[in-house]
Order: sequence, then C-alpha cells, then structure tokens
Amino acid sequence: MSEHLLTAEHLVKDFAVRNGRKRVVLRAVDDVSFDLDRGETLALVGESGSGKSTLARTLVCLETPTSGRVLLDGTDWTALPERRRRPLRKRVQMVFQDPFGSLNPRMSVGDLVGEAYQVHGLPDARSSVGELLERVGLDPTMAARHPHHLSGGQRQRVAIARALAPHPAVLVCDEPTSALDVSVQAQIIALLRQLQADLGIAYVFISHDLAVVRQIADRIAVMYLGRIVETGTADDVFRAPTDPYTQALLAAVPRLKERT
Repeated sequence: MSEHLLTAEHLVKDFAVRNGRKRVVLRAVDDVSFDLDRGETLALVGESGSGKSTLARTLVCLETPTSGRVLLDGTDWTALPERRRRPLRKRVQMVFQDPFGSLNPRMSVGDLVGEAYQVHGLPDARSSVGELLERVGLDPTMAARHPHHLSGGQRQRVAIARALAPHPAVLVCDEPTSALDVSVQAQIIALLRQLQADLGIAYVFISHDLAVVRQIADRIAVMYLGRIVETGTADDVFRAPTDPYTQALLAAVPRLKERT
C-alpha cells in the first residue's frame, strides 16, 4: 500500500504566555493526527481559537511542533534542518486568509508571482507568469497592476497563483474565503475545485464556514480546543455527526446545500 502524501502524527504545539507574573503554557494543538492523500480535500473545521490556524502553520513548518511530526511523502520534514527542508517547501504551499496582508503592496502582480519562482530556486519563468494568471482566472495584463488596485477576490487569485508557482502537491488554505462576499466565495471555491481536477493537488482546507466546507471537502476533521473530536467523510459528518460539538456546530447554521 502506498504511503500517504501528508501525515500528521500526534502533533502538539505549546506556547508560553504570561499571566500576570506567572508564565503559563497554552496548548494550541493537542495530539492531532490525520493523513491526506493525493487529490483529496481534508477540511479542518472549528470555531475561532480551536487551533486550526496554528495547526496549519505547523503543517507547513512555519511553526515548530512541541512534539509529534509531519511526514511529507514519508519524510519527517519537521525534523530536518532548514537547509534540507528548503527543497521540500515546493511541495507544500500555503494560502492565507488575508491576501492583502500576504502580498507586498510595493510589488506588481507580475513581480509577486515571479518572485515565487525565484524563492524556490526555479528557472526564470517570466513567460509563465501570464499563463499562471490565466489559470487562476485573471487577465495576464493584470501583471502590471499592484495589489491595492485589485478587488479582494482578485488578490486571493494572485495569492493562489503564487502558491501554485512551484508546482506543489499540497495547498494548505487557511480561511481563504472568509474575507470575501458570498458570490466571490463561490467563485474561489469553484476555482480551487477546477485546479484540483486539472492538477491533482491535495488541499488542507481550514474554515469555520460549514456552507463553504460542504462545497469542497471530501473528508472533515472537527477541532475543538486544539483536539480533533470527530473525523469522517463529508457526507457522514453532515448527515450523522456523532460528537456533541459537531452537532452543535451544524445546528447553528441554516440547512446546508450539498456539494454538486
């Protein structure tokens, strides 16, 4: 049996914080394990403060786990020194919640996307920037614009294009639609699904919005206070949730439209 593309094994992430004169330990991620296969979408669902974003940053090695490990194609890349980890970063990219905050406002769209090639030591691909913009639904002439001249949806498309530049196998998407209005959310979800169909990318899709998750997830992991309290196929979790927290989340939203 082939190994999973991405595996989290007993991940723990602690932060030391001050409480008055005392230093206390806040456990943001608590013994989290899951796997992700090629071309699959795993949604991590939970309310704000449940540990989803910290987990996302740990998966892409922007945070170092307190314990546990993340395997990429069977290699524990959390244990590698940065010099050996750098080539693997092409395999796992992240799309952030706030595209405006993640894009340098002084750089043009073309330079922002082209920079992604340079960061990963790829050949100069200026001719590919226009093709990549077209792939995410943007006119290549937008390469000359700057982020503040773009709409929120357009900025998120640029962020996705940057993430796609090194040809990743996994995109970790941290609330990629939460800053967008409903119609634009639907467009971004449709884009992500098309990219997955075309390129075979796997997604870890993080969201508190169950209506959005319903449209993209193959499997769902529900997080509460840093732990995964329920996992299952999207159909199983939405139709017959077993954990009381999952049941409460679903009861708090209107009837959800099934994925088409």
